[in-house]
Formats: sequence, C-alpha cells, structure tokens
Amino acid sequence: MKYMKWILLVLMFLPMSVSADDKKCEIDGIWYILNPDSLTAEVTFGDEKYSGAVSIPATINVVDGDMNKIFAVTQIGEKAFKDCKELTSVGLPKGFESVGREAFMNCAALKDINLDEAVRFVGESAFQNSGLESVFFYKNIYSIGKNAFRDCKKLQNVSISQSIIELGAGSFYGCSELVNVTLDVSSATDLVGYETQLRTIGAEAFAYCPKAAIEIPEGIRVIGEGSFRGNEKAVWYLPHSLETIEACAFQDCPVTQVYSYATQPPVVSPDAFENVQNIVLFAPHADRYKEADTWKDFGSIENCPLPEDLLYRPYPPTIEYVDGQLCFSSMDDDVHFSSSIDCEDAGKYDGESVNLSATYHIRAQAYITGKTASDIIHAYLCWIDLEPKNEDVGTYLSEYEKDEPFEAKGVPVLIERRGEMVIIKGAAKGRQVYIYNLEGKELASGQITGPVTSFNVSASGMAIVRIGEYSIKITL
Repeated sequence: MKYMKWILLVLMFLPMSVSADDKKCEIDGIWYILNPDSLTAEVTFGDEKYSGAVSIPATINVVDGDMNKIFAVTQIGEKAFKDCKELTSVGLPKGFESVGREAFMNCAALKDINLDEAVRFVGESAFQNSGLESVFFYKNIYSIGKNAFRDCKKLQNVSISQSIIELGAGSFYGCSELVNVTLDVSSATDLVGYETQLRTIGAEAFAYCPKAAIEIPEGIRVIGEGSFRGNEKAVWYLPHSLETIEACAFQDCPVTQVYSYATQPPVVSPDAFENVQNIVLFAPHADRYKEADTWKDFGSIENCPLPEDLLYRPYPPTIEYVDGQLCFSSMDDDVHFSSSIDCEDAGKYDGESVNLSATYHIRAQAYITGKTASDIIHAYLCWIDLEPKNEDVGTYLSEYEKDEPFEAKGVPVLIERRGEMVIIKGAAKGRQVYIYNLEGKELASGQITGPVTSFNVSASGMAIVRIGEYSIKITL
C-alpha cells in the first residue's frame, strides 16, 4: 500500500514514473537514479534510446510522501547514453561533477558537449567512438579515465588544463584527425602540503594520432608504454622533469631530432625509439647522455644548454646529514635552497625531566632565480640507540638569540619521503625495518642493506617507521 501511495502522489504532482525500487524515475523524458541521503540524482538510461538535443536540468523536484524534495543533478551515470546514435547534443547544468563509464559510447551524431567547470571526473570509455569534434576541460578536471575518447575519429581539438592529475591509458587512442592538443598543466598543493600535478602520460594515451602536435609539458615524469606510437611529429622536446620513457613510447614515429632538457638522463627503454642511430639528440650535459644506457646508442649527441626562457622546475634537492650539518645538493646548476625544520620537542614544559624525541621534520626545496621552485622534499632526522635514552638532543636559544646545537651521541638517521619511496640513510646494516599506517597495517618491511635503503610505500597520510626498537612518525 505504501508503494501505491508513492506512485499516486507522484502522478498527481509531476509528469514522471517511478521504478519498482523507488529510486529510479523519469521526468520530462529523462531518467534518473535518486540518492535520498545526499539529495542528488544521476542521469541514467531508460526504456528507449535518447535522441536529438537533450537538456539536463540542474535540479529536479520529487514528491515523497508529504515532502516535496529537490534533488541536485550531479552526474551522468554508467552507460546512460550508450549507443544513442541519434543523440546530437547534451546540455549540462552548472555544478555537474562527473561523466560515468561508457556514458556516451558510440554516440556517433554527438558533435560537441560543454563540460562545465565543476566536472572533475570523466570515466572509462565515456566518449569512446563518439562523434565529438572538440573538447575543452575547465580548471577543475581531475581525472580522464582509460579509453575515455578512444577512436573519436572526428575529434580535432583538445585542451586539458591545470588540475588534471590522471590521464588514463588509451585516453585519446586512435583519434586520427586530432590536430591540436594543449596540455597546460600546473601544480597544486594538497591538504598536507605536498604538491600534486599530472606526472604520467598513460600507456597509449595519444597512440595513432598521426596529425597531433603535442608538447609534453614540464612536470611530466613518466611517458607510458606506447604513449605516442604512430605520431608523425618529426621533432620531440622532452621536459626537464622527465624521469622515465617506457617501451615503444615513440615507436612508428619518423623521429629525426630529440631535444631532452633533463639534466639527468631519463631511464629509457631500449625500444622506446625506433632506429636511434638515425636520431640526433640535443641535451644539456651531453657527456652524461653519452654514458647512459640507450641514449649512448643515438647517432649523434650534441651539447645544448637549457634555453634561457625555458620554464622548468629544478630537481628536488638531495639531503644528507654530514658532521652535524644538513647538506643539500642538486643535479641542476646555479641552484639555491630553502628549507624549514620543525622539532617535535618545541614548546614549554613543567616537571623535573623532559623526554626528547630528537626528531626533526625537514622540508626543503631547490630553486633557480626566476624559475619555479622544485617539489618539496620531506625528511626526518632522528638519533637512534641513544645511551641513555633521554639524551639531550635538540636546540636551545642562547643569550645572543642564536640557535646553538647540543652534541648528539646517538646514531643520526635520515628518513626521506620522495614520491612513493621511503629512503632511509645512515641506519646500521642488518637492522629490521617495518613501516605501518596508524591503524597498524604493515605497508612495507625489510632490512637495512647499506648506507641508503629504499622501501616502496604506495600510501598517503601518517605512518610509523620502526627501525630496530626505535619508532618515528612521518607523513607520506
């Protein structure tokens, strides 16, 4: 009886129908899935295929019992418009957040769509094999999923800007008419002070786009497998930030010249380029490239200073603790360093004794005058196996208002967070290491194998690094 009452009330006030689960409804020819908890709705498929021009409202009114509820339309759901071959256009409202998996797949007549600046996610195969001719992403786009625009044969212009951090595998694969691609990416800072940016061009992301003129932007670290396969561009400019080029990245490309602005030669797969003996390579510190695997096989390697107007970020600094001092270094020339150090012991204390943690959180950046600063490197300096355990290690303020160090009698250990690696320097060989999250889940473990030992930790947030009997809290 409750179900029948719901149907009658709906029919009295709105031109819509409701499915058996009371969560799917149709209003003015558009079907929605309702989320009563968040008062949001996503567009979904109905009994018949959509056609012509479809305009999606920002909100819909739904009568539920004695309540008239307003639902915000925020998403296009999975397969909502899939195979709607006569769909010509879709108008999205302000505040729209995401386009779901295969949402517009095989919509051959769909020529354009305005992805509002609020859209953050485009799902896997969302527009695959559609008739889109141009796509512009506003500043808030966060993720473009795997094969999102694969085989869009009419797509000519793509502009991706600012906050994008994920460009999925095959995202523009086979877009044979794609001519202009703008990857205008920039960095942002997350809640714990770490910088986020598009770092990887996914595998085959622009494969078989023979006409596309693509400039690989500064900030990219990894060019994925087959990323630019079949692209007919004859010269490639590789950014200073590049670290890795994976297999077949530039296969089937008639490459004649490569400019690599990376001061440190990236790690490159032996088959990343084709016929390397016919390619002229221009790079800073050409001597380094002449000794690096794969690069040394290029037909000619010429020294090429970094252009004065090149906007790049210097490499993050390397941090060492030597003879009581923190030492910073970089592979770049003419670099300056800025750093800040927080001591967990800072504060005022009462009582007869104070147990010092002897742990310092170090943040360091490299910068070149007139250029953008490097990523921030986080490291933690501590002293382990102190005898006695409450050894005074820290700083105090002298009468001349200068920081004067106490002598540390323990073993100094530096723990550095760099990307997905936790690097431990200075711990005794053979020491057992465990890395846990705050819930006690083990993230990594192993033994110290030498002066520098690395552990891969694919996680974020706070973590505990345990070295022997000593535990240090760090931020990943």
